[in-house]
Amino acid sequence: MRTTIKATNIDHTNAIDTYVTKRMRDLEKVLDAKEKSKIARVEVGKSTTHHRGGKDIFFAEVMFHASKKDFRAAVKADDLYAAIDKMRDEIVREVTRYHERLREQRKDGEREMKRHIKKA
Repeated sequence: MRTTIKATNIDHTNAIDTYVTKRMRDLEKVLDAKEKSKIARVEVGKSTTHHRGGKDIFFAEVMFHASKKDFRAAVKADDLYAAIDKMRDEIVREVTRYHERLREQRKDGEREMKRHIKKA
């Protein structure tokens, strides 16, 4: 999966690129072969500094389209790398849940066809 990375209110460094790319490989493990050729848009950055007693709040967001569905995960955390990890966990969970739902629908259809054939 190709990723485009945008940095907002922080410096766009090779370390961030490498870390995001490494974390997005976990997403490739749960994608189908057709979905792996898609482009994921990842945005990381610092949202504000005036919340939580002056601490920086970082965010990570990923969006991509696959299997006729848009997937999106957005997370905020006190640390940029923690936000990226949470974002990865959330998007993997969302894609896995979607694939399980498709499998269940397919199984339900197969069961219905089997019942229909047995009646005939």
